[in-house]
Amino acid sequence: MAPRSAWSSPQRDAACTEMSAAIPVRAQTRPKATPIVHIRAKRQLVKRLLTAALIVIALVALVQLVQARRHLSNAVADLNIARSVAGNLTALQDPTMRQQLNSHLSAANGEFGLAENDLVLWEPLLGHLGWVPGVGSELAAAAPLATAGRDSTSAALSLLDASSPMWSILAAHRPGQPLLPRILPVLARGHLRFMTATREFDSALAALRGAPVNLGSAVLNRSLHRFRGELPGLRNSAEWLTAAPTLLGWSRPSHILLAWEDRRELRSTGGFIGAVNYMTVRKGIVSTQPSGSALSHEITMPIPAPMATYTDEVSWLFRDSNWSPSFPLSARFERWLYGEDTGRWAPMVVNVTDGAADILQATGPVYVPGYRRVVAAKNAQAVANFYIYGTRHPFSTSQARADASKTSFLGVFMGVMIKRLQGMGIPGFLRVATGLHRAVAQEHLLMYDRNPAIERTIVDVGAEGTIARPQHDFLYIVDDNRSYNKLNPYVREAVTYHVVVRPDLWAQATLTLRYHVNRSPNTLEGFGPHFGLGGTKHDYLDFLRIYVPPGARLLGSSGIDAWADETAYGARQLAGGMGVKENHTDVVVFRYLVPPSAFTGNRYQLTIQRQPGSYLGTIHLEVLGTGGVTIGGKGGVKLTVPVTQRLNRVSVPVGGPIHPASYSPPHHVYEGDPYILPSLFTDKRHPL
Repeated sequence: MAPRSAWSSPQRDAACTEMSAAIPVRAQTRPKATPIVHIRAKRQLVKRLLTAALIVIALVALVQLVQARRHLSNAVADLNIARSVAGNLTALQDPTMRQQLNSHLSAANGEFGLAENDLVLWEPLLGHLGWVPGVGSELAAAAPLATAGRDSTSAALSLLDASSPMWSILAAHRPGQPLLPRILPVLARGHLRFMTATREFDSALAALRGAPVNLGSAVLNRSLHRFRGELPGLRNSAEWLTAAPTLLGWSRPSHILLAWEDRRELRSTGGFIGAVNYMTVRKGIVSTQPSGSALSHEITMPIPAPMATYTDEVSWLFRDSNWSPSFPLSARFERWLYGEDTGRWAPMVVNVTDGAADILQATGPVYVPGYRRVVAAKNAQAVANFYIYGTRHPFSTSQARADASKTSFLGVFMGVMIKRLQGMGIPGFLRVATGLHRAVAQEHLLMYDRNPAIERTIVDVGAEGTIARPQHDFLYIVDDNRSYNKLNPYVREAVTYHVVVRPDLWAQATLTLRYHVNRSPNTLEGFGPHFGLGGTKHDYLDFLRIYVPPGARLLGSSGIDAWADETAYGARQLAGGMGVKENHTDVVVFRYLVPPSAFTGNRYQLTIQRQPGSYLGTIHLEVLGTGGVTIGGKGGVKLTVPVTQRLNRVSVPVGGPIHPASYSPPHHVYEGDPYILPSLFTDKRHPL
């Protein structure tokens, strides 16, 4: 018999039963494997959902873009109608026309707002779609244009609302009646609205800077160009309306120091100060206190070193106070010397150089009683030269007689002009505004005010006369006649600027200035260098200052009594004295290195600033490359640059093997004048 197992049968059966019971339990707790087909199905479902979502988003975006485009089109249509209505300001005296203007501006504002709402979700994306063929530029410009349109129309509505009470006054105005005192209360009540309009115009300009210049359509480009051109003027108008109550003496009298400059004797800010007028404005009524350039007490200051070197002056007088080529500083000198002498302190200083003709074109000819002269735009300069500037004598008695003549004529002339200006209606004021704008653009009119808010307004309209601070190459030529004569109309100045660009982007510059003195008439006013001891009244003596980028390095100069080159007004100043005899030619040359900061990307950029009153009309520019560098896509560029505006800009492409050198601009650049110590102006009650 076989041996029995160690387990008895009942025990074995029990164990088997236990094992069989355990197996199903383990099988139920193990996770079932997901079939691959199920995973693929889920992925396809997600893709379908994403695709559907994208289609929905695209459809929503398309609908909103189409709606935004329709709103923008409607807004532009309303804006064009509003522009045509506002173009005739005289017609706005009719309440119906003003209501029509308000209605179209409100409609345009609403449409711009709806367009902005439609685009708000897509604005971050639209700015990157400029590459899309056909419509990319429009898509990129849509959001900033909607914002600019909404803000600008809102600002225009604020202007219209604040000035609305003025129209009934203008409608009832009769020629010859003082107008400013009647509209000044309206301007004062609308001060906050005008301020709001200024801020809204600022927002519109900021938005507009984010829009592409080219929209891919000639029609759209013309509209955008027109919009860009009109907006700054509207903004400046709002800012001047904000400042008007202060300037017109609403709450307290305002004071203006008006200096008349003669560009025939060229000085840093335009010309020799021949006469001055202290003006007081009380609630829109102007009173004047004219005088010659020789003041009662002749308060003096230590003379700037170049003036002491090239003239026989021993002290610095008011008539020579416009020494600085930065008008805010010259204006402060004028104000301080005049105030110390007379006790009359003006927060605002205005210098006029040949600007009377621009204003007289607006006012029309005026008759000056007592002198039996009709002064018009065509003869204003000759009359001013004869009566206001006159002949300057080195001896006090003759100077006193000349100043008495100036003061008399200036007082009568200003009285007639103020009466004419105060009695003008809207068309006349618009003509005057145009004349003033032209005078500012040609730098016949420079302004400074100690009130920061008003000074910002002056800066915004470009009448501040500061030295520019571009981040590239820069050239500013400042001539200063020190020969005691009115010779500058007979001095012919020709300038050539030659620039050679190296592969390391340092550029070697050669500035050549050629002066020729033509024959002048025997009747020429003046005495000549050193009161005639250094030449005749037909000879020319000039203190020349050249301003170039602060990192420029002078290599050498010729044809000039050179002064040390140094930093001034945030630039590098090259300076010296030079004289030219009648019917002779002298040539001055400066050679220096222009740092790599003159280049932006792969472009050479140059800004040429025009000196107020200067007779220099053009500058010949030549830019060449060396070491394989190409200029303008070829060997070089030759240009004749008209110097007709305050700032004249040139930009040319640079190519070839360029390896810019490492360059760090100067850390400390002097911002003042190297020949004047402001600490000498010691009146604690009236700081400089």
